[in-house]
Amino acid sequence: MQAELNSLKNIVIGFDPIASTVRVFRVNSSLNDAVCNDIKVDKNLFLRGEYGEALRNALSYYVKNIADIPSAFIVLPNSLVASDYVELPKMNKKKILESLRAEIVKLYANSMNLNVLTAQVDDKGEENALFFVTMGNMLFINDVSTGLAKVSVQPRAFTYSAPCSLNALLETRSNLRNKTFLFADVRAASTILTVCSNSTIRCYLDLPFGFNVLRTDIIYPENSLIDNGDAEETVDAAVVKASGGKKAKTYDKANYLEDYTLNESEREKKKLEFYDSLIPEGLKTKVTGEELDVLYANFALFEKNIDLFVESNSNSSYIPKIESVIINLPEEFYCLKDFVAESGKKIPYEFLDNKNKNRAYVLNFDLYGATLIRKFNTEQVF
Repeated sequence: MQAELNSLKNIVIGFDPIASTVRVFRVNSSLNDAVCNDIKVDKNLFLRGEYGEALRNALSYYVKNIADIPSAFIVLPNSLVASDYVELPKMNKKKILESLRAEIVKLYANSMNLNVLTAQVDDKGEENALFFVTMGNMLFINDVSTGLAKVSVQPRAFTYSAPCSLNALLETRSNLRNKTFLFADVRAASTILTVCSNSTIRCYLDLPFGFNVLRTDIIYPENSLIDNGDAEETVDAAVVKASGGKKAKTYDKANYLEDYTLNESEREKKKLEFYDSLIPEGLKTKVTGEELDVLYANFALFEKNIDLFVESNSNSSYIPKIESVIINLPEEFYCLKDFVAESGKKIPYEFLDNKNKNRAYVLNFDLYGATLIRKFNTEQVF
């Protein structure tokens, strides 16, 4: 097994702070060969921002027990990156870059500690130019570099999840490269919403839940996942619509996160059991009847947040009009496309057909996309 993994030369390392894992993805030219290992680390390392130490712990185990890592692309979580737009009067290239640097120094007092990426994304008429600015904190990047050095792994490049997730989609769907769309990359315990226009990232948002909430036995109130006072009322309405007024069992995150009658190890065991049971048993066969109603009600969490993100960006003069929504989910959730088709969306939703696709690829679009940073979103490299 180790020899087989060592033969997969394109290696990408990413982080999942929600699941407290470091992810190691390996692939060659064929996506059928892709392999991903999720290595559990102490959650407190992420809470304290000690990404380098988390990396050192995980990779020490990986190199000793699984396979070698001579070099790798590094994908930072979106939470370690900030972005903004800067609009400037048009001038020659040298002057506009000088003006852009001066504007960034003026806007951000800590700019000397930031690795700043800039990409001109649009012409604002004849007078102005628009730049998408991405900023990574050098303290975190240096900390990750130190962690890599301690296990003798050479970084090939540093980037972050949102553009890489897009890259993977653009590689396989050339018809989207000149479109403006929102891509919802739904992973196990989190979701990346990214707006893309003409193959270029324009904005992004992380949701703190993934297909782990697409259960058929429990309905999740949104305020158990996102701090939003109006969310439960919205989901309740969706439940009534989807289930014809039937009352389903409601999930309360205190059941496994904040039940302090349990000791720490018991709480941790419950949490691990929760994340290890990400895909409902009922979805491994055709889901019908009431279970499907509950699944639809839970998918309303995604619908609401996607629709709000589309609506909020429709009011921005910096974001082109979004024409469609593309959703990446494992194949067992493909039945949701019928539910969405019946719900009368203002803009079309499309589910990627992942039937018979390698799950290591489907569940790790951002890691695969890091191998394409010289082809798409080339400015999004630290």
